[in-house]
Amino acid sequence: MKHRILAVDDDASVAHVVRFLLEEEGHDATVVADIAGAKRELAAGQYDLVVTDLKLPDGSGLDVLKLVKEASPDVPVIMITAFATVSTAVAAMKSGAFDYVQKPFDNDRFKALVANALRLRDLKLENARLRGEVEQQYGVAAIMGSSPQMEKVREMVRLAATSEAAVMVLGETGTGKELVARAIHFLGARAVRPFVAVNCGAIPENLVESELFGHKKGAFTGAVSDRDGRFVQADTGTIFLDEVTEMKRDLQVKLLRAIEAHEVQPVGSTETLKVDVRIISATNRSPMECVRDGEFREDLYYRLNVFALPIPPLREHRQDILELVGAYLARRGYGPDAVSKPALELLAEHDFPGNVRELQNVIESGLILSGGKPVQPEHIAERLIPQASSLKPQAPSLPDDGVSLADVERSHLEAALKKTGGNQSQAARLLGISRATLLYRMKKHGL
Repeated sequence: MKHRILAVDDDASVAHVVRFLLEEEGHDATVVADIAGAKRELAAGQYDLVVTDLKLPDGSGLDVLKLVKEASPDVPVIMITAFATVSTAVAAMKSGAFDYVQKPFDNDRFKALVANALRLRDLKLENARLRGEVEQQYGVAAIMGSSPQMEKVREMVRLAATSEAAVMVLGETGTGKELVARAIHFLGARAVRPFVAVNCGAIPENLVESELFGHKKGAFTGAVSDRDGRFVQADTGTIFLDEVTEMKRDLQVKLLRAIEAHEVQPVGSTETLKVDVRIISATNRSPMECVRDGEFREDLYYRLNVFALPIPPLREHRQDILELVGAYLARRGYGPDAVSKPALELLAEHDFPGNVRELQNVIESGLILSGGKPVQPEHIAERLIPQASSLKPQAPSLPDDGVSLADVERSHLEAALKKTGGNQSQAARLLGISRATLLYRMKKHGL
């Protein structure tokens, strides 16, 4: 891989050898004779490595080191030194230099030193890139929305990540509870350790204990070998217990013991295993109501709910809908025009009882139905769950011979339009739907 390297040396013969060796390795070498030249080059462009003599006509290689660390702290610096200044070169390493080479230097050793320095530089850049990807996928950047409500969620995630305390994420289905749990994990001290998610409501009741704590061979029918539970798999990392309020009370006792004792006992074993895990739990129900109803142990609730992190439903931050649509389209490789403005208006006025998950499903369905053209209201209207009106009038009596639902809908549209003198916005409000939905249904019935 070709790198840009800056060499600083006023000895023409040494500078020539350094340039030759660097270019022989396939690098792009720039040579200057003094600190002034180094300062000019560092200001003009980005370098991957700096090689500098310790003695320069207008100062010291230590001055070059300082310039590099101020401009690009991650760029390695190699010192070239004479025997009399080795102690100064060692001091330079303590100030941040990568290493030093003593004149007259061995060409192979110099090349190896350069290769090691560049390898370190590349690893740092790759780690930074991967950290950026992790942050985009799992960090607070993945929690979309510019509304004050979602900014508060991100701030609480940052606070939760600074602690090892148990966190309980509260929110309706589809709000992104696991996304928030992952963000807390990847922003915290355990980021490089395992993150293990368990949906307590999706595991068959007779397998929950084995799933969480593991089992020994022969512990029950089907246990053909020893198996680690999720707590052991998450050791030194984070375990995420989703829908934790669905867990049966007898298992809640065992979960409480595991949390308090920091150990688990596999099914069929007489021994316990020590585990070190951070616990993040979540539920789409009111945990206090579950406690009051006797479904959830109060002592376990207080163990899990040291730090409560509520996520608002999408209907409480509708202003984020368009941003979420844009982000989802970009992630799927579509441009912002893939969904038409009337369709966006329809989406922006919907309650989305299924929250972000429902929004994504509606968009995905619309993209399929539109056949590669911009999504229109008719491509998504039927997928949107009707919003419940605050008024709940008595249902009209049904004739003995029945009546078409389409006729009832057309009749209601006509009545609303007549009552409002044809004012579509007012008619939409009377019917509890958006104007875009009204226009779609008017077109559907030929009105």
